[in-house]
Amino acid sequence: NRDPVSEAALKERLTAVFRENNQTLVIIQADEAVPHGRVVEVMDLVRNTGLSRVAIATQPKESESHSPGESK
Repeated sequence: NRDPVSEAALKERLTAVFRENNQTLVIIQADEAVPHGRVVEVMDLVRNTGLSRVAIATQPKESESHSPGESK
């Protein structure tokens, strides 16, 4: 929920979410400076709590955020 948390606290939150609704979609939104390996570790943490619906949020590049022919 956009709040920074420790890995232990994240695991606790995800376990609680799993108990409430094991079909919850978890969306990971990482800063572009975060190494890919760390994102994979978080994905593994999510899956290890029993949640299987995981997505990675992306943002279009600046040049992709406008329709063709639209001025910036």
